[in-house]
Amino acid sequence: MESHLFRSMAMAQGDHAFFHYRRTIIAGVLAGKSGLEIIDVGAGTGANIASLSKYGSVDIVEPDSAALGFVSEGSVRSTY
Repeated sequence: MESHLFRSMAMAQGDHAFFHYRRTIIAGVLAGKSGLEIIDVGAGTGANIASLSKYGSVDIVEPDSAALGFVSEGSVRSTY
């Protein structure tokens, strides 16, 4: 993805229907689970980290350093 698009993506992830429903589906799949070790491959700007961390520790894989610039330090165990 072109690096300049990550800013727009990060801004849209809070309230855009696609991202909202994706998080809803993930929450349904993981409901009732805890202590998981989760890997978010292609984590982008890290919008799913907060919702995933409710179920366990989160590691992310994101090859684009521009996207990683939006990920909050301390929100994941490690990045690859």
